[in-house]
Amino acid sequence: MYGTGRTRRFQGTKSKWGFSKFISKESLTDPSNGYVVGDKSCVFGAEVFVAKKEAITQCVSSRNVDIPYKRDWIIPNFSKLGDDWKSEEFSAGGEKWTIRLYPKGVSSGTHVDIFVWYYGCERVEACFTIRMKEQVFDQEYEKSCKDYLFTASSRHWLLRNFMEIETMNDPKKGFIVNDSCLLQLEISSLKDVVE
Repeated sequence: MYGTGRTRRFQGTKSKWGFSKFISKESLTDPSNGYVVGDKSCVFGAEVFVAKKEAITQCVSSRNVDIPYKRDWIIPNFSKLGDDWKSEEFSAGGEKWTIRLYPKGVSSGTHVDIFVWYYGCERVEACFTIRMKEQVFDQEYEKSCKDYLFTASSRHWLLRNFMEIETMNDPKKGFIVNDSCLLQLEISSLKDVVE
């Protein structure tokens, strides 16, 4: 009797794999099948082939074509934005993305919030940084996310409370100049994640 297995990735969050319907109890205990001998004992075996760790954790080459990926947007007429600003769809790592900025926040009303949207159907793990560029002294305000898992059912990541609205709008801080701000997204890595 053989159970057919697929390639599986063992990690801290998924350290066990098995077969839910390997063999029926009736087949196992039927003496004519020869699985149980003598004192009603049997022996099970498993063959495990270990893949090199590098082969599992490295970026797939098709995803690594344009990674790291860095993109800047100049958002004009900042004071006239409605509830949100949405970028055009762009391609990074062979997948489609957009970014959305909420100048008045999603719910708090005190902070600017930012969403990163993923339009692919594969499971990918991404590391990325979002920056708001300060335009007077060439400084930047940034927040990063490491190893976020995007899936078909979890397509967006919300950076809640990215920056205080008061700080963003303060002319002395230099984030808004001539009613425009500079937003940057950097995706430093993308990795396929197998189930």
